[in-house]
Amino acid sequence: MKRTIYKSFVVLLSMVSLTPFLSAQSLKKQKPLVIEQQGSFAVGGTVITNPGTFDPYKPTPEGQTFHGDHAYVFYQIPVNAKKYPLIMWHGIGQFSKTWETTPDGREGFQNIFLRRGFGVYVIDQPRRGNAGRSTAPATIDPVADEQHWFGVFRVGIWPNYYDNVQFARDSETLNQYFRAMTPSIGPIDLNVTTDAASELLNKTGPAILVTHSHSGGMGWITAIKNKNVKAIVSYEPGSGFVFPEGEVPQPVESSSGALQATSVPLDDFKSLTKIPIIIYYGDNIPETLSPNAAADGWRARLIMARLWRDVVNKYGGDVTVAHLPEIGIKGNTHFPFSDLNNIEIADLMSKWLKDKFPQYMFAQNNSTDRMALQPKDQSIIAISALTAKGDLVNLKPAINKGLESGLTINEIKEAIVHLYAYCGFPRSIRGLQTFMEVVDERKEKGIIDETGPDISPINNEASKYDRGKQILAELTKMPQDGKPAGYAAFAPVIEVFLKEHLFADIFERDILTYAQRELVTVSVISAIGGAEPMLRSHLNICLNVGLSPQQLKEFVDIIQCTLGDKEGHDARAVLNEVLKAKNLNTSAQEAACTRLDQTLLFPKGEKIKNSNFTGTAYLQMLVEADSQNNNSIGNVTFEPGARTKWHIHPAGQILLVTDGVGYVQEKGKPKRVVRKGDVVVFPPNVSHWHGASADSAFVQIAITGREKGETIWQEIVTDEEYRQ
Repeated sequence: MKRTIYKSFVVLLSMVSLTPFLSAQSLKKQKPLVIEQQGSFAVGGTVITNPGTFDPYKPTPEGQTFHGDHAYVFYQIPVNAKKYPLIMWHGIGQFSKTWETTPDGREGFQNIFLRRGFGVYVIDQPRRGNAGRSTAPATIDPVADEQHWFGVFRVGIWPNYYDNVQFARDSETLNQYFRAMTPSIGPIDLNVTTDAASELLNKTGPAILVTHSHSGGMGWITAIKNKNVKAIVSYEPGSGFVFPEGEVPQPVESSSGALQATSVPLDDFKSLTKIPIIIYYGDNIPETLSPNAAADGWRARLIMARLWRDVVNKYGGDVTVAHLPEIGIKGNTHFPFSDLNNIEIADLMSKWLKDKFPQYMFAQNNSTDRMALQPKDQSIIAISALTAKGDLVNLKPAINKGLESGLTINEIKEAIVHLYAYCGFPRSIRGLQTFMEVVDERKEKGIIDETGPDISPINNEASKYDRGKQILAELTKMPQDGKPAGYAAFAPVIEVFLKEHLFADIFERDILTYAQRELVTVSVISAIGGAEPMLRSHLNICLNVGLSPQQLKEFVDIIQCTLGDKEGHDARAVLNEVLKAKNLNTSAQEAACTRLDQTLLFPKGEKIKNSNFTGTAYLQMLVEADSQNNNSIGNVTFEPGARTKWHIHPAGQILLVTDGVGYVQEKGKPKRVVRKGDVVVFPPNVSHWHGASADSAFVQIAITGREKGETIWQEIVTDEEYRQ
């Protein structure tokens, strides 16, 4: 029986008996998953509007609309998520179920990577699964073909399993496996599908694509369309390999037919050279032409993937093809991420991501390790510390950086309001006034920042004292029913104020999480100093609300880089006491702003104390100019945000960048970003400046001609010039 699907659908429900089904591994107790955000939405798509006028009393298609060709997205964001979320995109005949529970009942990649601290978005591409509203008519014919797919997916050659296959061999696993297949409700359209994926990336911001099978080729196109793709992990891409025009290889023959590649303009192709890409293929792929067409097609795809890798890398790309049996991992099917060894496969992917993005992930010794602080939280620390200190000059660039890292106006306002409870109204109000100036300056430049949600009303009829007591008990993990002691007994009213105002009026407000409010709190206490018992108490609360020891070590590093060595050392001493008392690791000692010391080619030297530099910089002279040598050579290390004044070298200067990320600018020209390995030449008598970027240290070797005179120092580089 054929069912033709147009603008309305007939849904057939078949009742099946569901056998309770849990593998031994799925019964293994797991730590709870803590999800901070969860939801679903449609993205992309089009709207068809029929001509005419709709009459609600005599409804016909005239004047009505049809929304279709969108993708469906379900997302979960864990507490303290890593910077780049994963977008998991299914293959042919599949939908988002691919990434969920495995056919034999274990956790799939969705949960595995949530546990590893990644936000995860699973999608149903247009005309598939939960996104079945197609603008193109389609006919679904219930063809019996599952034994064929058993072979194509390389579980075995029906009815036999491959000897080493990483697939449970019970009937219920196979039943679940076949029931995870779903038809396309409309033709697969490359542009419709990749446009929807690109729209998703506009919504998520920078992310890592994880593709499977036929979405592999669409992943390349999506990366060409949208620069928010920061990396691609592709499991067994089956088609859609794109090559530069004029460089498309000959089709690769197989017993299942010839595999052809397609072409794109060279400039588009070069987009793929700017991101790291890894491709994984499983086992039981023939080494030579095989009459088993179901498996032989994968031999052709593996050959094409390697050809594609070579061309991308020829143009400066970073593509790796990993054939799992060649690295000692045997028996994987077309679905490595749901095979019996999917933890091992996940570990491979985690290691690759850590290698490519070390600044965003810690070493993962187990599945619950958490990442570095998010850029938003890093900015909350700096903004709070500088406001509490009253350092309004440095507060401005910190607020700018916070807005650029994704903080909304209301989130920053809430952080500055929160901190008045710890450092007083004057500091808080001056911080708000400085924030207003920053917002106005950005508006004048045409930058409109996101306001973000406002505070939600609090509908709780309990007394504020009881509500505050409950929140404090939740934060401290201790009951608050004891008899007042210490300062609370000496001055009972302050204990009332703490519970009613601080922990009810302030902590009960949303917008900021408890963890973010605690980061504000410990930042302020670290800035004002002399309140170590309170800092100790709140660092313990930080651990209670989900911040990891590593994240608190990073907090201390940010305090040191933002405020100075004394504040950083004092905070580190208290943190080490807290961690030692809990038998937690206390090995991190160096602040982030000084970690370049480990890799410097030359000593950092002495801190520069003259007024020709803004911020903190260090100089180690390597060669002094003299009567026989006209050039001086010095190694200069800039901490984040540090830079020179505008200045002129009568005989010119050459910079060799040896580490970090910096800025250079000649008068009248735009600022340039420079990185390790870059060489900068400043001509004689050209006014210029150079220094570190706002969030990275920067190291240069400066070679300066002295035969025509000393350096001529000019005016400072203003914050506005620095940020342009």
